[in-house]
Amino acid sequence: MNRPGTFRHSIAVEEKSTATDDFGTRQDTWAVVKTIRASINPVSGKEFFARSGEATETSHIVRTRFNPSLQITTANRLVRNGIAYDIVSVIVPDLRNRELIIMCNERSRI
Repeated sequence: MNRPGTFRHSIAVEEKSTATDDFGTRQDTWAVVKTIRASINPVSGKEFFARSGEATETSHIVRTRFNPSLQITTANRLVRNGIAYDIVSVIVPDLRNRELIIMCNERSRI
């Protein structure tokens, strides 16, 4: 069980979509799917997680409550205070469906 105040940050979960402008040019846009409460912590130093022979760098770890109606995948991104975070992986600890751990890389200011 988490202590009060653990999930004190408001974070938007966004989904990528493609729109066509008046000139027929396709443009990628991001739309908010849901806003969640979560904790977000920078990873100290460089931590690498090996998967399929590739190493991926993670800059932040986001923890939130598990929500069965919200499917967060690496196709989504997180946004907090104008900073976008690319999702590297999503973990359900102990497969108990109580919490999600989301490994992210800080992408850019939007």
